[in-house]
Amino acid sequence: MSEPEEHRPTPDPSPKGEGKRPPRWTIPFLRALERTGDVRASAEDAGIDHTTAYLRRRTHPEFASDWERALKAHAERVERDKAEELEALRKAAPPRSGELSCPSPEGEGKSKKAQLKRTGHDRWSARKEKLFFDELAATANVKSSAKAAGVSPNAVYARRLRDPHFRAKWAAVLETGRAAIEMQLVERAKKSFDPDEMDLGDAEPRVSVAEALRIVQPSGAKGYTPAFVERRGFDEQDDDEVREQLIQKLLRLKRRREEQQLREGWSRDEESGLLIPPGWVRSAGSPPVEP
Repeated sequence: MSEPEEHRPTPDPSPKGEGKRPPRWTIPFLRALERTGDVRASAEDAGIDHTTAYLRRRTHPEFASDWERALKAHAERVERDKAEELEALRKAAPPRSGELSCPSPEGEGKSKKAQLKRTGHDRWSARKEKLFFDELAATANVKSSAKAAGVSPNAVYARRLRDPHFRAKWAAVLETGRAAIEMQLVERAKKSFDPDEMDLGDAEPRVSVAEALRIVQPSGAKGYTPAFVERRGFDEQDDDEVREQLIQKLLRLKRRREEQQLREGWSRDEESGLLIPPGWVRSAGSPPVEP
């Protein structure tokens, strides 16, 4: 027996529900999608299953367009954040000499042990990325930086290959680290000419002089210019002039120090040209000895 005509359901004239008020979950879902770019996380934030969101996207073109706009806005914001982060890294001042100092063996062992605690080997996170780049800026050493972050060197190299932003941050942080090491080498050279500049209370840097020189070498690339030279706007034609100015400045420091020592009672050995402290004598054919 057929159902009376007046009781039969009237079909929806709009295709697939168009024209109806959208469900309440669509607004928080789209906002979360723009914020995170993650469909599952956005669906959870909106209190629905992610399959519900995918179904509505397939059946409602307007919702699909809003979906794409949210993802596009998220991608643009991420790119802006990345660009700002790289710009901040490039403009960051190199770490001071004290920040490059190596802690005591006991303290270092404790800090490294605390940093290496993790729930999964080589699993990446924002915290590990910060630990890695902080250590890389201080040492320019990938192996020790990976260890500080609790991941393997292979893991960070793999991430560098597949993530352009990570690769750009790597280059910017290394440049900052090289600049700090270059300035430290200049300071140590100055101290060798001017003993008044010596500060034996400071700890030694984490890298040796030989390692530092290798770090600031061109690394196979031609035309490498130290970072502190680039910042001052020098070009290749200035190299000889800058080198000569540096040598003359160091020689002036040396002469000033010698004049001060002579005023304090030092004497110059005519044969060797060396300065002899007060109370010391030089025996024939021997360096100065204490009387």
